[in-house]
Amino acid sequence: MPGPDRSLTLDEARDHVLRRCFAPSGVDLIGLETEWLVVAADDFRAHVPFARVQTATAKSQPLPAESVVTYEPGGQLELSGLPAATVGAACEAMHADVLAVERALEAEGLTLVGEGADPARLPRRVVHTPRYAAMERYFDADGPAGKRMMSSTAALQVNIGLGEDEGCAEERWLLAHTLGPTLVASFANSPVRAGQPTGWKSSRLATWWQIDPTRTAPAPLGGGVVAWASYALDARVMFIRESTDQYIPLE
Repeated sequence: MPGPDRSLTLDEARDHVLRRCFAPSGVDLIGLETEWLVVAADDFRAHVPFARVQTATAKSQPLPAESVVTYEPGGQLELSGLPAATVGAACEAMHADVLAVERALEAEGLTLVGEGADPARLPRRVVHTPRYAAMERYFDADGPAGKRMMSSTAALQVNIGLGEDEGCAEERWLLAHTLGPTLVASFANSPVRAGQPTGWKSSRLATWWQIDPTRTAPAPLGGGVVAWASYALDARVMFIRESTDQYIPLE
């Protein structure tokens, strides 16, 4: 009998993850997302008013390669590029848009910093949405690392298609995880936090390893994509979304 509340069985949830997250993608495309810390050119230790960042960035619009501009909780600027057919094309498009944003910010005394963690400023959330408020409250229950992850870190994210068949998706999934340590070592560039050495080449990774391990620890590789579905379902519930404007964190 239908109930008053929507429900989903574990098998249905697992099937949804496999169909939506690991379905063959057909044409191979590459997508790039770049996140940047924004600092004042005359004082990198000072927090820049979020409105100033938004106003300056708006002057770069429209971007030549049509990347979408969004902001992370601490005001980190994110550029999400359109999917491209090759790595070279994706990089060229992103480079064009980054230059356009850099020029607009430079005219207002601001600059982009491509580091994994803010080396000087303490975390401070400036994007005030119900979702981010619930996330921050959830992470705060486990300590300060969650707030730091949300408001003081930045990254390069590479999105890769899963190929034309299920076997290709499995192979790429395993390869990406196998290469993980090498990629972390290659791009580690954040040894300082709050003006002090942390002892890590990547303070960003250190921060991520200090927050909820049910959603940040490495997924088991033995079971492939099926294991990922179980990993996702085993994660702690962060919040319940009751409406567009109401998110209830679970602590």
